[in-house]
Order: sequence, then structure tokens, then C-alpha cells
Amino acid sequence: MDKDLDLKILKGTTTCLFFALIIVTFAQVLLRYVFKSTIRGGLELAQFLYVCITFLGAPIIQKKREHISIDFLKDRLPYKAKMILEIFIQIANGLFLILPIYGGYLMFCLTTKSYLPTLPITFSYFYGVLVFGLSAMLFYTIRQIYLDLRSFSERSKNYE
Repeated sequence: MDKDLDLKILKGTTTCLFFALIIVTFAQVLLRYVFKSTIRGGLELAQFLYVCITFLGAPIIQKKREHISIDFLKDRLPYKAKMILEIFIQIANGLFLILPIYGGYLMFCLTTKSYLPTLPITFSYFYGVLVFGLSAMLFYTIRQIYLDLRSFSERSKNYE
């Protein structure tokens, strides 16, 4: 089984959603300025696609450890201090993610009957994508903490 299957699925889904966003936005502009008409629900659909791209793309970046960071200080530290700092940052990141996951879940539950004005979907879909994406980020964060601790432990044993 492919070890990065989850990453491939997230990337494929995000890519498809991105192309759908381009098509919807292009169609909106074309219809508005050329034909003086609009797509009913086009703006809300574009907003929903943007939210999906954001919260499904974030776990991809998290897993690949490519989030923006200022690491000039961390790069100058010795290995042990660097690993301790990295693990501390990942723990803080994981603790931070718990709050928006919980808040997103509460909003998901509260908005299951609140429909978008022009589309036949509820606002809960926005929050569902948020909860899914941030939960995937939390999963990858916990996985990174485990891998960092294991790497640190193995390297420490080699130096003893």
C-alpha cells in the first residue's frame, strides 16, 4: 500500500477544487462583463471552493513541514536544542489546533439548518471542511512529534 496515499488524495482533491474555482470565477467574470448576466450562487460557490482549498491544502503543507517559519535561530542551535525547540513548537501547534477544531465543530452543529441564500447547502459544510482540515493537521502534528521524539531518541542512543 502506498504510504503517501492520504497526501495524494488531498493533493488531487485540492487540485480539482482549484480548477473548479478557476472555472467558476472565469464564468462569473465572462457572464457578468460580456453577457450582462451572472450565475446564481456563483459567488457563494467560489467562496465555498476557496474555503475547501484552504482547509484541505493546509494539512498537505503540515505533513510536508513546509509552513512558513522563521528558522534562522533554530538553524544555529546545536542538534539537541534544535530538536527540543522543534518538539515544543509542534506541541504548541497541536494545542492551538484543538481550539478551532472544537469551535468549528460547535458551529457545524449550530448551522446544520442554516442554508446559503442561493445554494441548496447549509453553512455546516463550511465548518465541516474546517474541522476535517484542522483535524488532519492535528493528526500530522502528532505524527511529527512522534517521529521527532523517535529520531531524537535513536540519535541519542547512537552517541552514548
